[in-house]
Amino acid sequence: KGPPTWTALHDSLPCFAYTAKGREVVAGGGVVVSESPALLVPLGTDITERDRVNEVKDRRGVVILDGVFRIASVVRVHTHLEVRLESISG
Repeated sequence: KGPPTWTALHDSLPCFAYTAKGREVVAGGGVVVSESPALLVPLGTDITERDRVNEVKDRRGVVILDGVFRIASVVRVHTHLEVRLESISG
């Protein structure tokens, strides 16, 4: 069985991208800062945890999240879907 193949579902999906940051104190008194990129997309968007996201651009075409991301979760929140991302490439 070979590696999975991917097909583009959306060339341009309107979204709001943000990165939630968290802090955690670790042994020795150090602090680790973690970042969790996420997208807010319209209700009804065809997106699941089995999909991938390849870079996110702003409305001017500038890349703001570079790389390939797996979708960790898709949650319906009132008027939109919240999509949590995890990087799977450097």
